[in-house]
Amino acid sequence: MKDNLSKISYSDFKAKCARSDSIANDNIHFVSKRFAPFFGFLLYRIGFSPNACTFLFGMFGLLSSICIYYEMGALSYLCWRLHIILDMSDGNIARVSQKFSQSAVGFDRSLHIIINSSYLLFSMKNINSAVPLSLLVITFYLYYFFDRNYIKEKAQSKSYSILKNIVKNIISLEGFVLVACASTFFNLDYYINILIFYSLGFLSLYLLKLKIFIEGNSS
Repeated sequence: MKDNLSKISYSDFKAKCARSDSIANDNIHFVSKRFAPFFGFLLYRIGFSPNACTFLFGMFGLLSSICIYYEMGALSYLCWRLHIILDMSDGNIARVSQKFSQSAVGFDRSLHIIINSSYLLFSMKNINSAVPLSLLVITFYLYYFFDRNYIKEKAQSKSYSILKNIVKNIISLEGFVLVACASTFFNLDYYINILIFYSLGFLSLYLLKLKIFIEGNSS
């Protein structure tokens, strides 16, 4: 199949890599969706497999965490954005090449946990207390795992508006990364404020999804 697709055009690649839930996914990733097909196409044409692309997204994600630790805010955000784009690109390559595996799914999810945890902790390195740091991580994963596993509610994201997604991103990890990078770039000492705001934001998103879940099961 690789030989047959090695000369694939960009337009054909985009058509073949379309997701079955593309509307919902595009609403969630309304910025990165514009770049992921192109990056996936380039990597596919030079011989990257889905797993190789996943490894690359992991490297950029960890590099983003390392950059925020050393207070390189602009570079950290660039690496973060690239890791999200590459995370979408590996799925594009898998759909075009028809190479899927459960081990790849596990590898992908493990990388997300490592990258997200390291970013939360590395960006808040100036807070010398385990209690608020624990609160940040716990509230994030309450929201994160509920969001990842609540498939029914995810399907309803098709009806989300761009405005709602922007608000959601502001108080979720995407917003946290942007604010942490900006604070580092402009040398602003607002770390405890950021931690408190996003702990409350993660908790609010979790409670909102839990409310939707309960209402959906009771109807």
